[in-house]
Amino acid sequence: MRAKREAKKNFILPFIVLSLGFLREQSHARPLNPHWKHQRPVQKPLKKLAPAPIFFSGKGWSPQIAEAIKKLILEKGKTSPHYNLKKPPIVTLPWEGVVADGDADELVFWRLIRRADFKFSNPFWNLIPIAYGRQKLRAAYEQFSPLPKTIWNTQPTYHQYLKYFVKTYQDQCRETGIKSCRIYLSRLWFGFTPQEAENYSQITLNQEKFQVPKKEIIAEPPEDRAPVYIRRGIRVRPQVLELIQTLHDAGFDLWIISDNAEPTLKAALNWAQISYAHPAGIKMKLDKKGVFNGKISQPLPFWGGEIETIIFHTGTIPALSLGFWPQDQEILSYGNGLKILLAGKDKALLKTAQKKGWFIQPPFK
Repeated sequence: MRAKREAKKNFILPFIVLSLGFLREQSHARPLNPHWKHQRPVQKPLKKLAPAPIFFSGKGWSPQIAEAIKKLILEKGKTSPHYNLKKPPIVTLPWEGVVADGDADELVFWRLIRRADFKFSNPFWNLIPIAYGRQKLRAAYEQFSPLPKTIWNTQPTYHQYLKYFVKTYQDQCRETGIKSCRIYLSRLWFGFTPQEAENYSQITLNQEKFQVPKKEIIAEPPEDRAPVYIRRGIRVRPQVLELIQTLHDAGFDLWIISDNAEPTLKAALNWAQISYAHPAGIKMKLDKKGVFNGKISQPLPFWGGEIETIIFHTGTIPALSLGFWPQDQEILSYGNGLKILLAGKDKALLKTAQKKGWFIQPPFK
């Protein structure tokens, strides 16, 4: 009898243990108080880390200008409490003379001439003014161009073509002004797609960065008493590159202004590894096939069009403007931002800068 009771006890005991466990789980899952809510442990809010300060070495810049730039970054950069991400402060810089020493458009133009890579056609030839030698230029081209390229350099007509083509540009610059001749260079992209023009410019700049800066003589053989010259080589100023990178890191919106054709300028910014900056070059119109048709869009970003270009794109007064050429006076005079002139050979421009209280940066060493 005792054995039966022990067996019954051993049989029931596991059920009791399981039932108690189940009840325990239910007591945790469903509290007796139906209004009770589980309270999460209180967590201390994480401290907001202050943004890292933006460092500008100021290497190569005058101490006064370096301090003025640092102050500008503190007051208007992304670490400032007044910074607006949707409307960042604007900086304008000209490509030629400030960012780079060398003329990208002229270098690309010279390669197009040497290799005869233009999209030659009757509409193309009509872009060259008769007054600047269209007929003799075309006659020279038509004589050497059917020959193998390997012997072009031995042909007098090839050297005539080189000289005449350069003169069509340089004579216009001298007689009708920079504005006219730079438009002329842009129009000669006739027949190219924007990507073709940009790729061609990129190849040119990659070659020219190894070229020793110099003036190259272009003459008609055997002896030319009135040769023409073209500048070779291009370099980017490291002091300005550091400034551009620092301002970009500080949240400024950078606009590079140029009288280069926009595809050339885009290629130049990519080549200089500052493709995040906005290019403001000469815009050309496209035909229905998506190629340049020889017509120019407005506004022009130089000789009085810089302000119109910046307002058109941003509607904002620049917080900082840099300049080098006489044509940069207008953008330097616009608004109450920081103004810096990189000193060149123009004495009248230096006097204007002194009179207006702009900072003047001596030539970089």
